Amino acid sequence: MQNDAALAAIEMLAARKIPGPLYIWGGRGLGKTTIAQASAAICPAAKVIDDADRWHEIAACALIDRGPLILTGPRPPGQLEQGELGTLLTHALVVELRPFDRDFALALATNMITAQQLHTPSLQVPPAVLDTVVNVPDLDGHKLAGLLKGLAFAAARGEELTPATVERLRNDLIDPHAVDSRITIRLIQRVVAEHFGITTSVLISHRRHKTIVEPRQIAVALCKRMTPRSMPEIGRMFLRDHTTILHAIRKLDGLEVSSPEMRRLLALLAQKVRRQADADAMARYASEDA
Repeated sequence: MQNDAALAAIEMLAARKIPGPLYIWGGRGLGKTTIAQASAAICPAAKVIDDADRWHEIAACALIDRGPLILTGPRPPGQLEQGELGTLLTHALVVELRPFDRDFALALATNMITAQQLHTPSLQVPPAVLDTVVNVPDLDGHKLAGLLKGLAFAAARGEELTPATVERLRNDLIDPHAVDSRITIRLIQRVVAEHFGITTSVLISHRRHKTIVEPRQIAVALCKRMTPRSMPEIGRMFLRDHTTILHAIRKLDGLEVSSPEMRRLLALLAQKVRRQADADAMARYASEDA
């Protein structure tokens, strides 16, 4: 039910029953990027921009292209920072994505478990465990993915999955509102580049050699986990669109489940990032004290 209004609006836009633009907004992890990707198939003629903060591009589309326009963003139009964008969206059809209800969470979790079983055939989630997952307070897509990935890890190790497993995994999840503000995308890029013996400019370049692609994907995954930044925001810092960022995150998620070496590497790099954040903070403190 959460997505019905958005789907209906996209279909009406595709059939030219509404003039557009269509603005879909909601909080973190409610499916804005997924819906934006799906809308390209439902309404191929539409320009889809999965980040309302890119208002210059949006304004250009509205003034030059005049075609169907589908936008997503984290806030209602009246709370967007750019006054020009807020004015443009005054006449938009606005659809809000609401937090998951239990039925939606259950359906989504079931689909995600089926997809995860392709990588982890041993993953069998008992009904009581699944019920605990879908009743987690303030559940969103990111929390759900994190919990199911943790269950896949546990299953791959031969651990029995119980409601207590879910509660333990909840404590390990990163709260996007409680992340270390000292950890930035640039810091993660610098630490990962130094670890692999390359420069930051090479890391974010468009070179496709494996020795560059894998560090880049690792840095992207760490940025998603260790900062509150959205995929479009991360994409801008890596000179890539959000679809490429999503691909990198999903690939690393799969590798993390199947490869103990990758799990150890990600844990090591996360530790290095935290240590570097501490060192940078101490250096700034010493400089100010001097």
